[in-house]
Amino acid sequence: MLDHEYKLVCGENECTACGACIQICPKECITYQANNHETLRAVINNKDCIGCNLCKKVCPQLNVIEGNKSKECYAGWSNDNKIKLNSASGGIATELYKYYADIKGYYAGVLVDESMQVSYKLVSGKEKYNIFQNSKYVHSDTKDVFKNIAEVLKRDNKVLFIGLPCQVAGLQRYLQVKKIDDTQLMTVDLVCHGTTPNKFLIEHIKFIEQKKNKNAQELRFRDPNYGTQYFVFSLYENNRVFYHKRVNRNDYYQIGYHSGISYRDNCYTCKYATNTRMGDMSLADFSGVGSIDPCSYTGRNVSCILINTDKGKELIANMKADDYIYCESRPIEEELNTEGQLHRPTAVTNERKIFLHSYELQKSFELAMKEAGKKICIKNELKYFLCIEKIKNVISCYMPSNVKKLIKRMLKRA
Repeated sequence: MLDHEYKLVCGENECTACGACIQICPKECITYQANNHETLRAVINNKDCIGCNLCKKVCPQLNVIEGNKSKECYAGWSNDNKIKLNSASGGIATELYKYYADIKGYYAGVLVDESMQVSYKLVSGKEKYNIFQNSKYVHSDTKDVFKNIAEVLKRDNKVLFIGLPCQVAGLQRYLQVKKIDDTQLMTVDLVCHGTTPNKFLIEHIKFIEQKKNKNAQELRFRDPNYGTQYFVFSLYENNRVFYHKRVNRNDYYQIGYHSGISYRDNCYTCKYATNTRMGDMSLADFSGVGSIDPCSYTGRNVSCILINTDKGKELIANMKADDYIYCESRPIEEELNTEGQLHRPTAVTNERKIFLHSYELQKSFELAMKEAGKKICIKNELKYFLCIEKIKNVISCYMPSNVKKLIKRMLKRA
């Protein structure tokens, strides 16, 4: 419950914590407060508020933000094999950063600091783009990045922003209210299933540190040392790994994320889970590639690139012509038919309800996930000992595509 001195900027389960209201407030009287589920919401300190209502005007949840239907679809990957192998899915995002570095533009991405706080930073210059590489499966604080982007746009600099659809919408609304020309801005939204509160990640890491008697200095969500396609969550001390687990080997953080149990409250009613996109282009994994029109490759280390505006189309064409990336046109239905987040938000499962009830009682992420994820853990163990993953790999290599699809459907029911 909120103290009487504070009020929410938007509805209890609506706030995406995009940060637009915090960054625009002239009195700096808006901050984040967590609810009982550790979901941060923007709140106004009534004592300092002057009633300018800029927070209401800028909030993308309280205003209609018109997006764009995707016009074209590409499968793509980096032409730099090192970038491709070290990136979550094909390396297109890293190549976008690299391209903007080369043209002397600015680019914003997400960093994990030494205390495992996750936030945005705006940078320029070469050799910095790799600091944003690999996915971050956690909520990220935009801090003052919208303000900083506005300042460099005023100086007619080119700027790239890659973020979640709600963050892209927050940036766009911020620039509209501030009346900043966004002609030189390129926005890329990531097809998002939901984000986990940063507090859960920090709590999970501390639990592992205590168990292993180690101090985590580096975190990887899809560790390239084990293959980014396997979603290996790993922790490092002095450049040496002391913990690593694949998504199906019962790491509670991964179970919470990949099973849609531990997201922020607003993610389950997300208005951006649609094929009307916020960015000039959208990026995603491409598990459906080849499902309509056969191709010579699988979805491994391949990015899906959805082109939403002419600006996005021109950028991808330039990057292909300058040999940053390889990309080829694909039927857009290959992504629309397989990516549920382009049609609806993640559903609230029974495991989610168990998790929330347990967390409210015990205030322990580990204990709540242990209780909520019991059946998932048992299922994962059975699959592991029955070598289901190996069977799938054999199917992928040798079976005809029509037989492969049938057996995969059967295995998913197992």
